[in-house]
Amino acid sequence: MEVIYELDDQQIEQLYQLYQYEWWTKGRTLEETDECIKGSQLI
Repeated sequence: MEVIYELDDQQIEQLYQLYQYEWWTKGRTLEETDECIKGSQLI
């Protein structure tokens, strides 16, 4: 397994798009997604 410590802008956008399909993250903004990623130690 590869450990990823940072996501680039394209990966963050892809994660944001994926979140729009889930009830628990639907409606989350791109900025909120970015903040969640910045607050995570392991992705």
